Amino acid sequence: PTKMVYKKCPVICSVLFILLAFFHVPVNAACPITEAPNALQPSETTGDDRPLFKWTAVSCAQSYTLYVIRVSDEAIVLRKTGLTGTTFQPSNPLPLAVPLRWKIKGESSYGPGPYSPSVYFTVASDFPCPPTEAPVTGGPQGTVDESTLTFSWQSVPRAQSYTLYVMRVSDEAILLRATDLTDLSYTPVAQLPPNTPLRWKVKAESWCGPGPYSSNVYFTVVSDSDDPCPPTQAPITGGPQGTINDLTPTFSWQPVPGAQSYTLYVIRVDDEAILLRATGITGSSSTPNIPLPRDVPLRWKVKSESLCGPGPYSPSVYFDIEGPSKWPDISSQ
Repeated sequence: PTKMVYKKCPVICSVLFILLAFFHVPVNAACPITEAPNALQPSETTGDDRPLFKWTAVSCAQSYTLYVIRVSDEAIVLRKTGLTGTTFQPSNPLPLAVPLRWKIKGESSYGPGPYSPSVYFTVASDFPCPPTEAPVTGGPQGTVDESTLTFSWQSVPRAQSYTLYVMRVSDEAILLRATDLTDLSYTPVAQLPPNTPLRWKVKAESWCGPGPYSSNVYFTVVSDSDDPCPPTQAPITGGPQGTINDLTPTFSWQPVPGAQSYTLYVIRVDDEAILLRATGITGSSSTPNIPLPRDVPLRWKVKSESLCGPGPYSPSVYFDIEGPSKWPDISSQ
């Protein structure tokens, strides 16, 4: 029987190798990568913003991973994995006139191999990158009507988008920030505060980073409303006050002209800890959804809010909630 096995082995082995070749079963296909690819191009200066990257193959590599990095801040501009050949051309343009570096490594089922040394290069441009020019602004400026409120500016060479800010002059609060604007104008969706000094500015954005801001443009949106903005009155408070026995009392106050919402605070008197802060209240009352502590001196206050800013707080109202020790014993009744 042993001789029969040896005699049949050439036949069996031949069939086995044919099957392996037919089904493309790899023999020892995976192995550790010990060498780094040689990064060939691009290098130095190229005029192509989508340059062809080329490198040498390494033994045992099943794929390659490519990185392009901005030298100034080490930001990753491009990361491409699963490359099966030794060339790659990006579909999106690389930043212009910016020092870049690229590196490549092989990958296998045993893990990645070492990176190639970084190759430094720059995509040439006739324009500076990032932009050195600030956008020239149009409107709005001065006194404007809300129905015609559209921000506009002139284009900047090599700008890929624009960023717009609107700020309240009195406290520098940012009322509007619009990014990734590809047109040369923008009409805000949300209402800006009326009868309030405002300023706006815009800057260009690019692959290389942002350009300088435009000069500030000052404007005011006029309104026919007689309500002050921000509100000048403090809310007149109702309850609770004194000693109560409700763990979730309803706080109430009178409406304030020009108010769009209200902010309520409940504070522990002993250490001024804030126990409750409720914002965006559109009515003139609010009931907390969590119980307040018993037998603790508390105070509450409320203020109105508007597009122009907050109004003054009401005077604090002091109260406390009875504890069980003050309640009558009804267990025997």
